[in-house]
Amino acid sequence: MGDRPLHWLRAGQALQRVLLVATKHGLSASFLNQPLDLRDMRRRRDPYHRRGHPQMIIRLGYGPHVARSPRRPATELTHD
Repeated sequence: MGDRPLHWLRAGQALQRVLLVATKHGLSASFLNQPLDLRDMRRRRDPYHRRGHPQMIIRLGYGPHVARSPRRPATELTHD
């Protein structure tokens, strides 16, 4: 796998599947974005894993239930 728009799309599709299955099994997910934002991380590869570039770092686990963040009503977001 490479690091081009098509690869980003495929990684997003895989991430969607992982998150849906995790949710079905009661798991929580969080994303560790900072390591991927470092300039040289996108260019580095793990010598033991020659299949491509890291697209996402995910932490999965069971945690306490957290209330949803408040959302504005849709009527506040629409224009006439």
